[in-house]
Amino acid sequence: MQRTFLNKKNLIKIVIALLMVGICVLAFVLVNYYNKSQVKRAEDGSIHVQVLVIDIDSNTLSDNSYSTDNSSLYDLMDEHYTLKTEDGTYGKVLLGIDNLITDFNTTYIAIYVNGDYANYGISTLQISDGDVFEFKEERVMW
Repeated sequence: MQRTFLNKKNLIKIVIALLMVGICVLAFVLVNYYNKSQVKRAEDGSIHVQVLVIDIDSNTLSDNSYSTDNSSLYDLMDEHYTLKTEDGTYGKVLLGIDNLITDFNTTYIAIYVNGDYANYGISTLQISDGDVFEFKEERVMW
């Protein structure tokens, strides 16, 4: 009996390997597409956003619009404000913006993106053209 390279066992291994390579390429393409779609830029190549900082009494301390090439909310804020942060388990914990300082025990700074409460912190959020970010001091409920 003569052994050939393309016996049934080797053919199955080759098919499985090709499927795995195809899955990896597809995953790479999808992740790359997702990341590019998350940062929408204006026609001129920059991102235009609005940032509001609001204290516990609902006073607007800051209401500014920015044009930037940054895609990171943290980088944008760090460029225009004095931030007080601490490293947390899931990234930076925002404790202060300029003169608005929280202790994270009785109040904290909530982030709203286009009116919706953000489920991620300042160091993870990406910005897109036209976004409105509200940083609101709120009472801790825990």
